[in-house]
Amino acid sequence: MTRYYRYITSSVLALIALWIGATSCNSKSPYDPVELQNVQLLELKNNHKNHPELTNTFFSIDHERGVVYNAIALDYYLKVDSVAIRLMFDEGHTAEIAEGENGTTFKTLKNEGKDSIWLGADNNKFRLRIHSTKDKNLYQKEYLLTINRQAFDPQTLIWERPLNAGLPIKNTDYATMVTQNGIGYYFQTQGTTTKLYTVSEASLATPTTWQAKSLQGFTGGMNFVTYTEDTWYASNTAGSLFQSTDGITWKAMNITEGKTQIIALMGVFKPNKNDIDKTWVVLVNATPEELAVAPDPKSQYTFATIKGGKLERHSVAPSTFPTSKYSVLNITAYNTQSIRLVGGVAMGKPSESVWYTTNGFDWLHQIETGITPSENKGSLVLKDKLLYYFTSSKTGYTQVDYSANKGQIWSHGKVEVLLPSNKAFGQRVNGLQAYSFTSGNDVIYMMGGFNTITGVFETDLWRATLKSSRR
Repeated sequence: MTRYYRYITSSVLALIALWIGATSCNSKSPYDPVELQNVQLLELKNNHKNHPELTNTFFSIDHERGVVYNAIALDYYLKVDSVAIRLMFDEGHTAEIAEGENGTTFKTLKNEGKDSIWLGADNNKFRLRIHSTKDKNLYQKEYLLTINRQAFDPQTLIWERPLNAGLPIKNTDYATMVTQNGIGYYFQTQGTTTKLYTVSEASLATPTTWQAKSLQGFTGGMNFVTYTEDTWYASNTAGSLFQSTDGITWKAMNITEGKTQIIALMGVFKPNKNDIDKTWVVLVNATPEELAVAPDPKSQYTFATIKGGKLERHSVAPSTFPTSKYSVLNITAYNTQSIRLVGGVAMGKPSESVWYTTNGFDWLHQIETGITPSENKGSLVLKDKLLYYFTSSKTGYTQVDYSANKGQIWSHGKVEVLLPSNKAFGQRVNGLQAYSFTSGNDVIYMMGGFNTITGVFETDLWRATLKSSRR
């Protein structure tokens, strides 16, 4: 037992001596009993009647350094002049607060949930102290309370214009930029003619490095192209399908059974582990027999899939399903492939919906998505865990929508933080291309588009990075 006494500090021995002396002398002792008190802050919460989310904001408490703060900053757009503050600490104590890191004017907090602190202007630091009601000087603990708020919208993009004009692009019936392995493939269609230009990411701003490629085997005007599993897939306005290994030399697809005109190609699923054939997801004209039992009297087309050269018809597509100008996202999550079709035009009307499928014939209509309806084809860009949709509104303004869960739920973005504020950008509609490369950086590129301010189709290049990544 002797070896344990070596670890008892002198202060503890002194307390023991005081206790022994107090009990031996009983009421005649000159010493008062020592009453240890905890003046630490146990919890802090804020709330506002118009902003219930404030109640769930967690504040960390570092007793050693005497600091209290919210690690997850309050939203940049949260505008409040004051918020109610409530503390949790042991009974018999009093809390006081002073505005500012070096504030000297303290006010007592009744702590009934009605006391408030001013957050107007740039106020975000406060001195907070808790002390014994009986002996303020003997028992007291002070903290620096910091209420963190975002200094700017975290989605803010900083745009630069590395090239004023000169890119080999023009207003076309269909245009899209597809990027693979650091190379951009820019397809553009005018009538029945389709052209291709290729360029490396490092040479985007140098027009002379854009190489015109003569497409081999592809005929007619391209109206859709995608890249999946090292293979290119495309369709033309005549209803034919093509595939390529390099995007330049193409081979027409031979449909051996159920041959019919292809109205729209939405994407291609790679083979499953127990299969060898890809599944092409298409729309075809509905037969009179199919239309006779269709629940939508305005329907015209049928969902179909092509596998191993055989076309299989499925259910009739609703009239609200887009047939052109749509943007497509092919993703694989949890070993499940899916196609998400965004925007587009259905029966001559812009669609504000998103459609989703994992097999090509059962489509889920995602309602209340917030997609900007547009008669012009938009661009999908997946970057920094956000999916952006660049398109134009009905009034001719460039618009950006975004999703934080790869297209399940959408919101309208704020153009003042997502688009260039430079007058040279103006307002752009048909032909605007936005894209990125899988190089691991947070760069987004944008080019072209008809400028409704200048009245010309622009051939400049814009480059953006997230403002948050520059910090």
